Amino acid sequence: MDFLGVGPMELIFVVILALIILGPRDMQKAGRSMGRWMNNLVKSDTWKMVRQASNKIKYLPNELMREAGLEDIKKASQSINKEINNEISQEITDPFKSWKEPSSSPSETLKLEKTPISENIIEPPRPESENGGDVDA
Repeated sequence: MDFLGVGPMELIFVVILALIILGPRDMQKAGRSMGRWMNNLVKSDTWKMVRQASNKIKYLPNELMREAGLEDIKKASQSINKEINNEISQEITDPFKSWKEPSSSPSETLKLEKTPISENIIEPPRPESENGGDVDA
């Protein structure tokens, strides 16, 4: 809860300092005079001009968008998003609608090459005997 960069602990510290420096009686007078000064500031024409300038700066991006015609772009993007959402919802209701039937038979689409079975077989290695020769089984 910072107000103008002053937190609650800092505010308490300032009030205690003001109470010590001014005393209880002078603090009432200082508070009253500060309140009058703030009231006059808020009601002044200068304050109104500052507030208007602040509001203009705050809403400047929106005004620039309106002048540049970006409102039309925003509407167009919303309509595109709407169309995309409609297409997605149609796909959700009928997910197989976009699938096409195969034009040919499965045997034509899958052409299997015939290879001899003997080429696919890998023979395991034969164990060797201690003397380095083949073991006869």
